[in-house]
Amino acid sequence: MKKWNTKTLKFHKDATWTAAPGNKILVLDRGKARFEFPEDWVVIPKDSSVAVHDKQPPADSCNFEISTFPFIDPDAPVPIQQMVDEVTKPDADTNPRKIVPARIEFRGANEFAWSQYVYDHPDEPTRPIQVRTVIARSMGVYALITWNAYEDRVNGFEPVWKHLLDSLVLNDYIADPTRGPRVQ
Repeated sequence: MKKWNTKTLKFHKDATWTAAPGNKILVLDRGKARFEFPEDWVVIPKDSSVAVHDKQPPADSCNFEISTFPFIDPDAPVPIQQMVDEVTKPDADTNPRKIVPARIEFRGANEFAWSQYVYDHPDEPTRPIQVRTVIARSMGVYALITWNAYEDRVNGFEPVWKHLLDSLVLNDYIADPTRGPRVQ
């Protein structure tokens, strides 16, 4: 179980990272994963992941959770689509209605596979939840992202989803996250 050290750091004046207007940058484990998210969203560290919510729970309508882990066997990686299929198997608790089968995308050095489904919220059965499960990998690191949004609100959060994936960078070790990568 990971123990997170949570720090909010200000960039040095000569920092090389910039976030899109209205966003912040979140860096996990000195660069195993880095991505942008809306600046007014709430970050909640958990035992082995970090959750990001549009509002403080339980008032939230959308959230995602991300964790990182190394390749189990870098010489024989499991096909990424197979991994997504395995982690999104239906169970008795959620009984999901799958609406998008796993698909694969490449963005720079990152390989993504993700699937999407809808299930009925156990406490609010009239408000289904859309779930997207993403596994991304690059250069020896995996990231698991689980995205949840009330189905009737998904369209409003679509730009956040797209920007999360577009801004995700894996395994870019940074000695000093307040400066970003060093330019030689």
